[in-house]
Amino acid sequence: MSLMTENLLLQAQRLRLDGDIDTSIDLLRVVVKQCNSDLQIDEKRSTDDVFGNSSINGEESNSIIVLQLRETAAYQLALLLLQRSGRRCNSASSDNDDGDDETEANDILSKLGYISRLSKLAFGYPICNCNQQHKRYNNTQPAASSPISAVAIDDILPLSIFNALQHAYRPESKYWSELYSKVNSATTTEKEKNQFASHNITLPPSNISTSSQSPPSSILEQVAILVQQQLKDEFPEIRHATSVEVWTHKRPPDGEHQLHYDMDEIRLWKHRKGSVNQGEDRAKRQKTNPKSNDGISCPIVSCVLTVNIPTKQLGCSVCGKTGNSNPTIVCNQSILDRGSTDSSNVGCLCYPYPNRLLAFEGSLLHGVIPGIPQESSATLDDDESSSDNDSYYMQDIPKTRPVSDYDNQRVTLMLGFWKEVCLADDSKDIGPNAPFDRVSCSWKEEFNPIDMKESDFSHSGTKNTQLLNHIIDPLWMKIVPNDEKDFGKYTSTDSAKQCGRFFLETTDSRDIDKKVLFGK
Repeated sequence: MSLMTENLLLQAQRLRLDGDIDTSIDLLRVVVKQCNSDLQIDEKRSTDDVFGNSSINGEESNSIIVLQLRETAAYQLALLLLQRSGRRCNSASSDNDDGDDETEANDILSKLGYISRLSKLAFGYPICNCNQQHKRYNNTQPAASSPISAVAIDDILPLSIFNALQHAYRPESKYWSELYSKVNSATTTEKEKNQFASHNITLPPSNISTSSQSPPSSILEQVAILVQQQLKDEFPEIRHATSVEVWTHKRPPDGEHQLHYDMDEIRLWKHRKGSVNQGEDRAKRQKTNPKSNDGISCPIVSCVLTVNIPTKQLGCSVCGKTGNSNPTIVCNQSILDRGSTDSSNVGCLCYPYPNRLLAFEGSLLHGVIPGIPQESSATLDDDESSSDNDSYYMQDIPKTRPVSDYDNQRVTLMLGFWKEVCLADDSKDIGPNAPFDRVSCSWKEEFNPIDMKESDFSHSGTKNTQLLNHIIDPLWMKIVPNDEKDFGKYTSTDSAKQCGRFFLETTDSRDIDKKVLFGK
């Protein structure tokens, strides 16, 4: 029966990708029920054949497959139930949400060994985060000022600069074919594949007038300088940034990114290896406790700049803008506050939109919420969507998705502004904080600087005051199962836990900090 059950699971996944959430949920329920039935039969046979029947080994192997199928189906089912329940709660028809989906999801997650999870209001994000949509939030709090140190700015770049940036990341760009594919290709070693390619660009002192600065080395430097200028009021410390770390993500509309912190990865690695002495650590640490020697160093400010969003999406029925691309979540949880008694448990969502910048204090926990596909919008041609860190699925089960095109990809440029940071070796172009000025590969030509008009230097985007003032509170919810005796029932010895960190095996969300610091 395992082959038939696996086919049902694959069909449920296809339906999910086509946006048919209801039917996908129904099929996943069938898969879980069938797995439970198969396991009961296998257990009975094992008991009956305990006296030397030669088929026991084969049955044990089949049971392992069924256990894995059940675990995968159960995880996906719980996530879809929370997405459906949350979406209903976030919509005008929230009265239709009777809580049954959330209760069922909690019961499944408990059987998978989880104790807490993100709020369903995060999983079931509304199609758009315009103010009219957000007024339907049941337990979010519109606030005069957000408790989260973050800001969203629309039209952050002058049109000429933004158009040039989009051109640099066009589908035919050498960046994708020569660097990005190299990092994520099947031929890349596992050690390299687990790294991301980021580059470090030296910034001119912020107290020097633009006319007196040396010519910028790239359009990426031009973007960073313009962003830095516009964030000085919100984040005064950004004036002291000496360099900016840049990297790029490309994902389908439903592509998630696990909850994580932006950190000096090289310094953390050295600390784990014990190669950073106390004096060096204290001298180069930025935004950390000077009395600590834990290898933690974060940017002054982290930024997400949306370059492209999928076009094959539904528009918001209220404001008319294209929506349905899953948002970035920023939590009021800092890696620098480990051990504090602060019980903050809130988060906010920001949706991607071309030329929109999301900026937040660099030590905050953040990620991208798992997407809710609609009308076959998902694609498989994204290298990150199938990676170990960002995969929607726990198991390497074949996925069938429509052929990808650039218009159906979300492209974001990430910027981390640093005062001090460890750089990669000169010889490396893959890894964190490789010096951009020492790159000699041809893909670098895509980012040649462009001529800027005098008006570009004084350009100022529009601060979007409504996006981040709707706070999900509480963000983390304790899972209350129907029967505590069934806790962990769906886990197996070779359990492949999801790695998005959206569900936790403890009630303390700071368990994420431990996993980050110790590389788990």
